[in-house]
Amino acid sequence: MMSDNGQYRGDRALNFFKLYATRKYLRRLLATMIVIMVALVTSSSLLLYFKSERTVLHMQSEANLKILSQIDYNIASMNESVKNMAISVFFDTDTIPLLYGADENVFELPSKLLKLDHLASSNPYLHAITIFNANSDTFYSTDMLFQQDADGLLRRFGDRVREDDSIPQLQLIPLQWNADADRGESHRRPVDLFVYSVFMPQNGSRAGGTSSKVLLTVKPEWLFDNLHLLNELSGNARQTILIMNAQGEWFVRGGEPLAFEPERLSRAVLEHSQQANGSFTFRTDDALQMVSFKKRESNGWYLVSIQPYEAALGDVFEMRGSFALIAFMLVLFSIMASFPLSRRLYKPIEKLLRQARSPIPAAGLPLSEAQDELAYITQAMNDIEKDRENQSDTLVHYRLRKLLADSPSFDADSFRELTGKPRVRIDPSGGYVVAVAKIDDFKTYSRLAPADRRLHPFAIGNIATEIVSSRFETQFIDMKSDHFGLIISIGDGEAAAQETLLPLLRRVQTVVGQFYRISLSFAISGKAPDYRAISDLYRDACALLQYRMVYGRHALLTAEHVQANIDNTALPINPQLEKRIIEDLKANRPAALRNHLAQLLEYASKLSYDHMQHAILHVFIVIRSAVTEMNNNRVLAIEVDWQDVHGKMFESETLDEIREHLHELFDRLTEQIRPSPETRTEVIIDTIKELVYAQYADPDLSLQSIADSMKMSSAYLGRLFRANSSVSLTEYMNDVRLSEALRLLENERYTINEIMEKVGYRTQSHFFKQFKNKYGTTPKEYRLKRSLAGPGPADMIT
Repeated sequence: MMSDNGQYRGDRALNFFKLYATRKYLRRLLATMIVIMVALVTSSSLLLYFKSERTVLHMQSEANLKILSQIDYNIASMNESVKNMAISVFFDTDTIPLLYGADENVFELPSKLLKLDHLASSNPYLHAITIFNANSDTFYSTDMLFQQDADGLLRRFGDRVREDDSIPQLQLIPLQWNADADRGESHRRPVDLFVYSVFMPQNGSRAGGTSSKVLLTVKPEWLFDNLHLLNELSGNARQTILIMNAQGEWFVRGGEPLAFEPERLSRAVLEHSQQANGSFTFRTDDALQMVSFKKRESNGWYLVSIQPYEAALGDVFEMRGSFALIAFMLVLFSIMASFPLSRRLYKPIEKLLRQARSPIPAAGLPLSEAQDELAYITQAMNDIEKDRENQSDTLVHYRLRKLLADSPSFDADSFRELTGKPRVRIDPSGGYVVAVAKIDDFKTYSRLAPADRRLHPFAIGNIATEIVSSRFETQFIDMKSDHFGLIISIGDGEAAAQETLLPLLRRVQTVVGQFYRISLSFAISGKAPDYRAISDLYRDACALLQYRMVYGRHALLTAEHVQANIDNTALPINPQLEKRIIEDLKANRPAALRNHLAQLLEYASKLSYDHMQHAILHVFIVIRSAVTEMNNNRVLAIEVDWQDVHGKMFESETLDEIREHLHELFDRLTEQIRPSPETRTEVIIDTIKELVYAQYADPDLSLQSIADSMKMSSAYLGRLFRANSSVSLTEYMNDVRLSEALRLLENERYTINEIMEKVGYRTQSHFFKQFKNKYGTTPKEYRLKRSLAGPGPADMIT
């Protein structure tokens, strides 16, 4: 029993997977539901996480600003306390003699300084009280080390106080004991004391312009200790609170280092200084930092809190694992829920598929290869219908083409059955005219995209049928080449069918040209009363269409147009024109050549088509024969690609195209018949050199013999060669002979006398003399040195 249950569960699982494997629409439905649900769960989880992160950041920023506000309040309280103390001292009657007295009363001075010392001791912020008397240029201070200038501070600070009254009043001014020490870092401001000054400008001052002043030095420990205490109270040991002035300098305690990049951070704070307070992120080399700041308007200081981003979001980062686990569980649940939901939504489609599946195998389309179940049903039914239509249309088109080519093979019943087809528009009662349309410039047209060429016959057929059918029943037939046929049923009572058809076909030419940029030429046959003559009418129309050669593209031809050509039995050759063309070509008379060619083509245009083709071929042969004859008598041959010319001429559709190709040929011939002087000279020089290389072994080779063979004056030939080769022809012949002799000397088989004869010298003395003049040694010495040393020829010539 347990085995049967296991087998049952296994079969159900197998059927389940098989169902999804063979149902594309079901898989798409399942995938869509999974994607939507997973996207919703994931986006919701991410949204919740990032919302939590932003909330924590906002709360942390608010907490940091509260701490900075507390520090600001503490500084303001201290500033108010010191301010009141400074004003009290400044206006104290016991202090006025110390400020402005010209003479020092040594008896009263200790008691007054003692009073000031008690005042300084009573304020926890103060380090000392110092009075500067501008009249006597004297300092009085409760700090004995300062008064005695034990560390040089009195001298340095005194110079600053004596300069002018530019020291800010009622503001904390940072002061460093060792002002000459190197700070070690840019934007770092060590602070040993803060100075607080009160004075009345120019009141009781000396002529130098400096006023008497009350100076209170404030201990910096209270400020730095306060910052440290608030850092501890914030509960974040990695948080740092610092103070920066308006110049971007950070206040630090003595030699205390900075644990970040002060210059970059100060620039970042100043960039956000348009706000009184705020927060931003700042990346250091170690990690991303969260920076909060608050600006003190009274003295332009910035209270800045810095803490690592991960410390600020520590709790949120700890929750990431929980977020991911919950999101994963929700995604898993949504995927599992998608299976039953997709099956429930698929049931109507499955029912439709079962109902429609019985006729589908006739289409031969496997379900696994379809886009989905709906596409399978739709495509299968469409294919069945389309196959039926295509089979019917293909058969009808084949029979229509056969009707044009061999109409007598149709008996009356077959013809009546064909004309009864739904898309066949032929009147079986009789009276027919056949029109043949041909695409002009078919060579260019054949380079169009295959898709366009498949579309054009359909479009041309629709246009022609619609226009001509407004007057006559018309059947368009694509002959699957460069032309189309139209069987036009004109009836028995239409006497002037051609006159009626001409404007209709002209309209077809115009519309096709406007919409598709295709030029058509038409030929219209005569009239036949019976369908058996349709193939004769088709052949007549094709024969008429050949005379497009005369009438050009976009022609509309009837038998009346070309009857004169058909009846012309004159010879296709005009001997007089042929003779004149040859004479013009040899004499290089381009204008006369074009004129006589025009006369010959005009003569050919009046001939029948066969004679016309014969005349064109004869012109080609005559021109080629004339050029061949001219090349036999020329030094510089005329080069023509006759195969290309022949191809262009006999691919031409009109006499005008043939005329253009012949004009191009005549232009090329004219350029070569009359070459430039430079080209002629180069040819002569090259010919002379070729003759020398070919005949240097002839002892009788000379300037005169070369001039005689070229039918030119020896004097002219010698001057021409020297002017273009920098040596005389005789010297050139000697150079060629001696170079060949040098090559032959390397071959031990030849004696020197044999070499002398092979290079065209009669006497050994003359040969030795010329060889030594050129190479500096005799042939015997050259061969001897070469046999001893074995180097190449260039090494043996000295």
